[in-house]
Amino acid sequence: MTDSPLTAGAIVDDPAKIADIPPEMVPRMIAQLSTTAAALAARLPLGLTSNGLAHEADELLKPAEAAKMLGVSDDFVRTSPTLKAIRVRLGSDVIRVSRRALQGMIGRRLGRE
Repeated sequence: MTDSPLTAGAIVDDPAKIADIPPEMVPRMIAQLSTTAAALAARLPLGLTSNGLAHEADELLKPAEAAKMLGVSDDFVRTSPTLKAIRVRLGSDVIRVSRRALQGMIGRRLGRE
């Protein structure tokens, strides 16, 4: 082991030093590294994917807007079992549809009859 005490920063800089960590220091190092990783993750802007690209913002559509995109009636949007997974119920009679999910569903079904 080296003369200077190992720090989490030293481990990050040179992972080969992991072998030099005394067993009694392992829990403390894990805690320090986990805390640092969590703090760093908290700095990620919301809406970014793991590869750093921004998600397209989603929008909740009124049933009439979703119906227009699909060329169906409002009632179909409100009651269709096919659309249940992408409907968002905001109250007993307020329904919205995720634009992103609807566009994804349309894309997956293109060419199907």
